[in-house]
Amino acid sequence: MHAIGFAERSQIAGSFVDNAERGAFLRAMDVSVYSWVEAAQCAAPMMQRGGSMVDNDLPGLRGAPSPNYNTMGVCKAALEASTAISPATSARAASA
Repeated sequence: MHAIGFAERSQIAGSFVDNAERGAFLRAMDVSVYSWVEAAQCAAPMMQRGGSMVDNDLPGLRGAPSPNYNTMGVCKAALEASTAISPATSARAASA
């Protein structure tokens, strides 16, 4: 179960473009998205005969983004892509 997300307050207030800071943005991506990848890497040896990973997440950016979602919206999109691509690439690697 993956249920972690983080962005500094400065990254979720006001204008996304105006307030974006490289270090804070990368920290948000590391905590909110790369942690999923690390969890999958750690779980893979225990799932040789199958298994599942689940993430606890809110609905994504369908429609108008929520005010002040900013960096977390970008992290959410990256997490959605990571959870979608992980099983497909793991299955291909296992069959290669």
